[in-house]
Amino acid sequence: MQTFILVEPNELYRLGLALLLRSVGCGVFPVSSGGAAVTLMYSREFCDGILMNSNLGAGVNAADAVSMIRSFSQVPILLFDATFHVRPCDSFCCESMPF
Repeated sequence: MQTFILVEPNELYRLGLALLLRSVGCGVFPVSSGGAAVTLMYSREFCDGILMNSNLGAGVNAADAVSMIRSFSQVPILLFDATFHVRPCDSFCCESMPF
């Protein structure tokens, strides 16, 4: 089983992503901040990877968290961003979509 640390400040997104990962057989340690990820990673003997939102808000940001983790581990780290922009319905993308 693959085991990941999931770093997402938004509780609803964190719970949803953790549920999705668990549904495909992954172990998940969900945390809400970069500082918590560093602490958890430092205390874990083994982890297959870290999935981290690149926009963590206040506290230890993603770049600092990655730098701190890199000082003692080479675990794969995937940074993601869930930002999206809503376009008005009259834009070209809506006209070409069949739904």
